[in-house]
Amino acid sequence: HGGPEARDTAEFDWLAQAIAAEGYLVMQPNFRGSAGYGADFRNAGFGEFGGKMVEDVVDGAIWANEQGFASGQYCSLGWSYGGYSALMTGLKDQPNARCLISINGVTNVSEVFDDLDTDSSTKAYWEQYIGDIYAASDADIRAVSPDQRGRDYDQPILLLHGKQDTTVPYFHATSLKSAVNRSDLRLVSFKGDDHQLARSDTRQAVLTEAIAFLAANHPEK
Repeated sequence: HGGPEARDTAEFDWLAQAIAAEGYLVMQPNFRGSAGYGADFRNAGFGEFGGKMVEDVVDGAIWANEQGFASGQYCSLGWSYGGYSALMTGLKDQPNARCLISINGVTNVSEVFDDLDTDSSTKAYWEQYIGDIYAASDADIRAVSPDQRGRDYDQPILLLHGKQDTTVPYFHATSLKSAVNRSDLRLVSFKGDDHQLARSDTRQAVLTEAIAFLAANHPEK
C-alpha cells in the first residue's frame, strides 16, 4: 500500500482480488510504519523507508513459505510507496523475488523533496519516514534509490505510471527504465491519468498488463 502511513484491510481491493481470481495467493502485509496498529507501530517506520519497512515484506514472504501457503519464489507488486517497496524487495531478496511490478512507484528518494517547501508539513512528514536525505552520504542515498541501482536488477520489471501523476511524477518511471536499460523492463504509461489511475479503462489496462506479466514471469500458482 501507499502512504506509507496507510494500511490494507479485509475490504474489497480490485487489484488484489483480480490477481487472486487468477489463482495466485495474494498477501498484503501491513509493514511497520502502517496506520491502524497504534503510534508505536507507526513510529517504528520512521527512518526505515528503504530499510525495515521493506524487510517486513520480505519476512512476510518467508513466513508464507514456512507455513506452507506458498513454495519458493514470489512476485512483488505495489502502488506508490508500495511500488517503491516492490522494487526494493527485488534488491533485498533477489534470489526469491522473481518479478517486480511497480505502479506509480517512487524510484529516486532524494527527488521526493525537490518540490517541497523547506518549512512545509509535507516535508516534515517525509523526513520522518525517509530521514534527512540531504545529510546522507552518496552511498546511503544510492542504497535506497532504485534508479541509482539499475544494474543491480536481474528480474523482469513492469512499470505502470500515470503521465499526469503529481504525487510521484512520471520521471520516476523513465529514470528507472533508463537505469535498468534491459529488454525485460516494460514501461506502460497512461496519458491523462494521475496517481490514482481512477479511469475505468486505465484500471482495466493495469489488470491486463499485470496478469499478462505474471503469466509470463511467474506462471506457478
